[in-house]
Amino acid sequence: MRRHPADHRNERSPTKSSIGSHGTRFGNRFSLITAWTRPRSTSTLDPLLAASYTAGGTALLTLIAWGLRHTKDGTLPPVLAHRLDVLLRAEPDSQALAVIGRCMRQLRHQAPAWTAEHTEWLQPLAEPWRPARSWLRHGEPDNGVMAELARTGLLAVLRAPDAEPALDKTWLALLDPVEPLGPPRDFLADLAALDGGPEAVSALLSRLAFATSHVDDPAQIQRAIQLWQTALDADLPGPALAGTGRFAYTPQIPDEAWLELTARTVERQQDLNALEKVTARAAQHLDSPHALHIVAAALTVQQDRFRADEIQRQATSLLAATTLKMSEPANVLRTALINAGVVEAAKASPSTRSC
Repeated sequence: MRRHPADHRNERSPTKSSIGSHGTRFGNRFSLITAWTRPRSTSTLDPLLAASYTAGGTALLTLIAWGLRHTKDGTLPPVLAHRLDVLLRAEPDSQALAVIGRCMRQLRHQAPAWTAEHTEWLQPLAEPWRPARSWLRHGEPDNGVMAELARTGLLAVLRAPDAEPALDKTWLALLDPVEPLGPPRDFLADLAALDGGPEAVSALLSRLAFATSHVDDPAQIQRAIQLWQTALDADLPGPALAGTGRFAYTPQIPDEAWLELTARTVERQQDLNALEKVTARAAQHLDSPHALHIVAAALTVQQDRFRADEIQRQATSLLAATTLKMSEPANVLRTALINAGVVEAAKASPSTRSC
């Protein structure tokens, strides 16, 4: 049971002897925390940001950092453990719990025994003031922490507004060969099946694509390719694949793999993110049936006039220059151009149907 919020107000601040040689300096910080903390379950400002503007919040973060340097047998110094117990069990103070949550990775690694004893207060995700919610938003990534979070709660957070930090931690976990979230195919399917889930999966894949465009590690690039393949194999709703369009900005993915995966993607979802870039990258490959297929699919998507003109220009250029003019994929692109109203350009290229 949670204690009444006033339960810890009358507790005496730790004495010099209880803190050892650190003396008055740490005693004052405990006093700051006691004076600062109070029930707060909602806030118009991010709780961790709000806490960082206060002496009590800064004191709590400093004391946790001190305690992490003085752990013994996987647990925290008793004086700090007691203070955190009070904060975790009392009526929720969103700011104090956000500070604790920010440190969940460090607590798990440096005080595993203490962390294991407090999972029922640290790991739930249902309420916005929970420490794990703060860790998902502000904490350092840790696939071990991700593995311990409840699946239902995590899926809910990923579909909420401002989920970007949680999405980043999730794709990192999905790339881990250990599979801390279980089989990636199952996880993506579970997320995509929920209300707002396809959009969440799309955002996750888009953010993965952006991150992959900034790395040179061949192993991580290969794992990103595999996750894209997994998303295709999972039979997800088409909109869940929209974010993969941003892989067009990832030259680290070899063209052959990118063309094959993008061609598979547009069979399910033509309206991809960054569709102009997708079309431009595909149009560079004059001898690829996949490129013709990708560009033809892009022509079927309703766009504003500027984007439509650019995609049509790329399609016209590809059809004129392709080495596969007499192929069926070229006929498909030619038909797409005609349907888009670019009749003269389509007729200027020979067709197998005219033979």
